Amino acid sequence: MYVIGVYVESLDLNYSQIENFFNEEDWKNYTIKVHALKSSSRIIGAMQLSEEAKELEALGDNWDIDAIKEKNPAMLSHYRDLGEKLRAGVSPESDESDKPEISDDELKEAFSSMAEIAGTYDYDSMKFMLDSLMSYRLPDDARQLADGLKNALITPDWEKIKELLTQEDK
Repeated sequence: MYVIGVYVESLDLNYSQIENFFNEEDWKNYTIKVHALKSSSRIIGAMQLSEEAKELEALGDNWDIDAIKEKNPAMLSHYRDLGEKLRAGVSPESDESDKPEISDDELKEAFSSMAEIAGTYDYDSMKFMLDSLMSYRLPDDARQLADGLKNALITPDWEKIKELLTQEDK
């Protein structure tokens, strides 16, 4: 369920990036994004969308722009439809009443450790730290920061992660 939740959380950003790269005719980045869509869709079992993305990736690799322009709208439509269906079935993690509280010191230590990890680009350690942190009941500002970090880790966007953690220090 976690993987589907991450997929749903990143859907709007990924959709808009694919759409923007398509509209800007940035075929290199378009192809990179549909490659990622192919893989992530396959992981969650969305095989039809994965196959469509696979075909568009191959077209991008071969610079078959006319075929991309023909097939992209249907793929984006399927992607959006899948997102709506998944959102209907994915429950938000808004009820944290059963999670233990985290102390201010533990919270500061967690974010400090994540800042160090971000400097080493260690995806697995960062994911572990975030998953561990998300098992606690967090103050709203810390929850927003953790959500931002989680979204940045999807790509992973290390510069964004560092920026978010630097803002936390201020």
